[in-house]
Amino acid sequence: MLGLSAHLGAERGPTRTTAAGTDLKVAVHSKGFFKDVGGGAWTESGADGKVAFRFRETRRTEQAVFLLDEPRKVALELNTKDRMVYLLKSSTSRRQHVAITSVRLGAKQGDYFVVRSASQCLQAVFLEDGNKGKVSPELMPCDDSPGQHWNIVPSRDIGGVGPTWQWRNLLTQMAGLDVCLSGTFANGEATMAPCDDSNDGQRWIHAPLSATMALTGLRTPAVQGSVCLGFKHFTGRRYRQQGGAVKEDTEFWTGQMLFCGGPNDANATSNPRFQFALRQ
Repeated sequence: MLGLSAHLGAERGPTRTTAAGTDLKVAVHSKGFFKDVGGGAWTESGADGKVAFRFRETRRTEQAVFLLDEPRKVALELNTKDRMVYLLKSSTSRRQHVAITSVRLGAKQGDYFVVRSASQCLQAVFLEDGNKGKVSPELMPCDDSPGQHWNIVPSRDIGGVGPTWQWRNLLTQMAGLDVCLSGTFANGEATMAPCDDSNDGQRWIHAPLSATMALTGLRTPAVQGSVCLGFKHFTGRRYRQQGGAVKEDTEFWTGQMLFCGGPNDANATSNPRFQFALRQ
């Protein structure tokens, strides 16, 4: 974990903050958020996640992204230094539109991690059929798919956690860096949910489970300290997206919040020993 901690610590340095405009992916405000959806296109969504407006990116600087909605003749500046969205009246005139409450930066290739447990990897999976639109954290064969590319970013400090082990948010490349791994109560289902900086269930710690330092797992402060991310085995028929195609599964390991280090059986693993590795 020393290499992981050193890398995450480096993300707090000036190279990540001074070029926030260059790396901006999502800008959240009090009524919704702006999102870079790729190819120079941006959307603005309300708090319900529904897209309200569409923009074209015209340029970026180290501290701002400039957007244009041509049909409405609306030009905006997302200024990461001022934490403000400006409405541009002309090339020399602007006024404050809405404050930016938080930003999310696009990860560089080297920022992505693989989260491995034994011979399998933690993967965010898009489900189809009756579960269409749901994203599930699961253990899957390691195949370097986008759902296995995790960006691990520092979360805000929480009382009682020492300097060695820090809470982190785990985001996946697959869903545009705005969907986070989310834990719930004991024996509850782990999910992938919209990232919310106030959600304790999205703050994870990779830390010893005992004083012997023998076991490590992923825990969240939303539930008891003895509950970890584990997995339960299910059988049945379901469909998921894979590489642009739809694949049928008859068995799968789905993320569950289980008591750390508890007795395992054929249908559950409550103590996966996660390893983090930079994706090459």
